[in-house]
Amino acid sequence: MQNKCQTLWCQAPRCLAPFRSRGFTLVELLASIAIMSIIAGLDVMLLRTGVDSWTHSATRLDLQKASDELMENLLEGGLEGEGIRDAVELKQADFSAIGFVPLWTDKSHRPEPVHNKEQKFTLEEQFKAGSPTPIGQVRKEGSKDFVVVPVKFTYGPSQDPKAPDDVVQFTDPIPAGSELRILYTPDAASDPDAAKIFRWDPATKRIYESYAGKTRDILLHSDAVKVERCAFLYYDNLNRLQPFAEGSSLSSLALKRVTAVKLYLLLRLRGESKELTSFTNVRNVASIGATVAEGAQLPMPKPDVIKAFSIGDFYGEPG
Repeated sequence: MQNKCQTLWCQAPRCLAPFRSRGFTLVELLASIAIMSIIAGLDVMLLRTGVDSWTHSATRLDLQKASDELMENLLEGGLEGEGIRDAVELKQADFSAIGFVPLWTDKSHRPEPVHNKEQKFTLEEQFKAGSPTPIGQVRKEGSKDFVVVPVKFTYGPSQDPKAPDDVVQFTDPIPAGSELRILYTPDAASDPDAAKIFRWDPATKRIYESYAGKTRDILLHSDAVKVERCAFLYYDNLNRLQPFAEGSSLSSLALKRVTAVKLYLLLRLRGESKELTSFTNVRNVASIGATVAEGAQLPMPKPDVIKAFSIGDFYGEPG
């Protein structure tokens, strides 16, 4: 009996050893799973935060590119066009559209030393009577810049846009291989295509340009960007806003007072938005003169130098 007990006593540790070397208990396993779940959740959270941050940055970058493209096209006209800053005459002015006549750039002529020794070139558009004399420019072969050269202008008797007869003569010899261009104010009354219109469409949330018989979307590289709002505001030479109700346009008289335009844009993309404004002066050759307010002081030349002087009251009450 004693030997049997000794045998059992000696074998007990060996019998218990396998139980002591087993893996995790159920509690430990559940705890491990819980910790791994927390770590995985943190990884997903960090990854999602990184993706959201990248998406936000990409969206802001796309909005910035779209806003730069819009402003460049509206104000400067892009690489080859004319924008609001090039306006020499306003034709239409309301909240969502602006129509103006930009300087016309005539590039249709080439030097012909044999057949055109007098260097006379007929303008492709009817010249607007009373406008500044056309500007002639020459870019020599191998040069990057156009240079202004002296010209002589002859206003033709006809005012038919289909039969232009206004002539510009380059008075200095034109170097061989040079490019020519002539800048002048076209007569939009005889040819409506000479006027450019920027128009915001609230249905498509895009801005369109209509010029020379063609209409195009000026936001070419950002199809997903929406122009939620576009507004044009007009100011006189005293920076006073020209009042008019939304849905209406400035009167013909008010158009002639405009010397500056303020542009407001609201862009939206993938839940992000961007507001921007820009203020630019315009060369409104149809302007009727400077607007003055009570108490304003204007420098005046000597009386013997003044050729003509006129003051008109457009705001005063009759009687």
